Amino acid sequence: MKLTSLPDSAFHRDIDKIVLGSHSDSVKTAIVCPPTIYGTGRGPGNQRSRQVYNLVSITLKKGQAPQLGKGLTEWDHVHVHDLSNLYLLLAEKAVNGSGEEDSELWGEKGYFFAENGHHVWGELSKLVGEVAYEKGYIKTKEVAAMDVKEAIDLAGFEAESWGLNSKGFAKRARKFLGWEPKARSLKDEIPYIVEAEAKREGLEPSHAAKAAGDA
Repeated sequence: MKLTSLPDSAFHRDIDKIVLGSHSDSVKTAIVCPPTIYGTGRGPGNQRSRQVYNLVSITLKKGQAPQLGKGLTEWDHVHVHDLSNLYLLLAEKAVNGSGEEDSELWGEKGYFFAENGHHVWGELSKLVGEVAYEKGYIKTKEVAAMDVKEAIDLAGFEAESWGLNSKGFAKRARKFLGWEPKARSLKDEIPYIVEAEAKREGLEPSHAAKAAGDA
């Protein structure tokens, strides 16, 4: 598979090689490759992802949703609950066996995309701006151009990814594991993310001027 034989310079390749090299008859290994993750985590630690949440956070702090370049790049996304369910399905297969499909699940073939849709970053920035504006946190729903350096300075690699493409389809997860994402779509989650980030920043709708940097 091309995905399991990427050059050493590829992102995360060092970790992939450790996982692939650990596979044996007694140790079953698989790689799950999630894209943009959204939704509130159910664990006791960090319950917040980064890409979309940092985009919303910057929108609230600067008073305008940022957009890198022309905003035409595309990315996949998955709700964190659907992602955790995919891990659960793999764990159950590892414990209970998978019959004739065993060779498709582990080792060299054990690579699974996890996506439940795709978004265009510019369209997502526009949606974030509209929602934040309608909720009274910012004073304009128009997006603001941002270059890569400024984005990285504000939010690191996650912000740089707003200008990159990453697209795949979770065909193998659906075919071999029966994975069926059921959580809210990214579009439907945006209002909840805006509210969560506003609370995190200590903002209220009446504080729109402060969010826009006027106070």
